Amino acid sequence: VKGNIIIDIIDSGIGMSSQQIKRIALPFYSTTEKGTGLGTMIAYSIIRELNGDIEIESELGKGTRFSISIPC
Repeated sequence: VKGNIIIDIIDSGIGMSSQQIKRIALPFYSTTEKGTGLGTMIAYSIIRELNGDIEIESELGKGTRFSISIPC
């Protein structure tokens, strides 16, 4: 069977601006004082190594959806 595994991660938090979404996978980019800015970059790297993709949809004040697609 060929296809993709799709994993959706959805929250109802504060959401992200389009500028934040553009920068989210950059090393050391963080919007919090405690963040290292490495977590999302590492996740992107692993998913890309697996020939996968991440799509991000977000609305300020409503939340964010990360849709991860990895080939089977």
